Amino acid sequence: MRQRLSSVIFIALIVFLAISGAQGAETPVVSLADPAGDDYGPGTYVYPTNSVFSPGAFDIVKFEVYKEADEARFEITLAESIANPWGGPNGISVQMFQIYVDSERSSGFAECIPGANVAFADDSRWDKAIICEGGWGTEVEDIMAGLVDDDMRSCIHVAKKASVTGRTIRIWVPVSWLGTPSPGWGYQVLLMGQEGSKDVMDGIKVRRVLRERTEWQFGGSDESGYHPNVLDMLTEPEADQKAILGSYSKEKDTFAIVSHVYL
Repeated sequence: MRQRLSSVIFIALIVFLAISGAQGAETPVVSLADPAGDDYGPGTYVYPTNSVFSPGAFDIVKFEVYKEADEARFEITLAESIANPWGGPNGISVQMFQIYVDSERSSGFAECIPGANVAFADDSRWDKAIICEGGWGTEVEDIMAGLVDDDMRSCIHVAKKASVTGRTIRIWVPVSWLGTPSPGWGYQVLLMGQEGSKDVMDGIKVRRVLRERTEWQFGGSDESGYHPNVLDMLTEPEADQKAILGSYSKEKDTFAIVSHVYL
C-alpha cells in the first residue's frame, strides 16, 4: 500500500512539473522591447508630485501578445512596480492604457480614442482598440457613449479581465472580437494617467498634462489643447519619440501623428 501511494505521488509530481514547464515555455506571438527612461512624452513632461506617481510607473519597457484558447493576452511591463492605491478591480488605478491594433492595413480609424490627443498616420490606421483602466463598473462605457459614435464604439473593447503581478499588467481580450493575432499585424500602446474626476478629465478618463505640474497633474506641456497627454508609447528601434509626440501644431490644427509597430 505504501509503495503504491509513493508511485501515485511520484506520477502526480511528474505531471505537475510537465505542466509547469509547458507554462514556463509559453512563447509570445509578439514581443517588443521599448527603451527605458522615455516616460516624458515629447521630451518635457514630468510626473505629478504626489507619491502615488512613482518614477518609472509610466515607462513601458516591454509589450507582448500571447494566444490562449479563445482569448488574446496582452502583457505590458513597466520600469516600476504597478501600484493600485485606490483599489481598481483591474489591478490599476493610476495608469490608463490604450492598446491599438491594425490587422487590415487597408482601412480603419485615424482618430484616437478621446483624451490621447494624437492621431494615426493614414497608412497606419487602427481597426480595434482596447481601453484598460481601473475597471469600476461602467464608467468608461457611460462616458464613451457621449463622445464616440456607434461605428468606432463597436471597435473598442473596455477591459474587464486584467491582473497585475509586479511590473506587468495582463489584459485578456476575446479572439471572437479581436481576431487571432497573426504575423503582419501592427500594435501601438499609449500610456497616460487615469483621471477619475469628470470635472478635470480629458476625453475618456485621461489625466491632462498641464504647463506646470501639481500634486495630481502632469506638467511640461504648452497647454495648447493640441499637445498629447501621452507619457510613453511603443516606437520602432530607430524612431525618436520626442519628435513623434512633438509633431503637433496649434497653427495647423493638427495632433501629433503616430503609427503602429508592425511585425
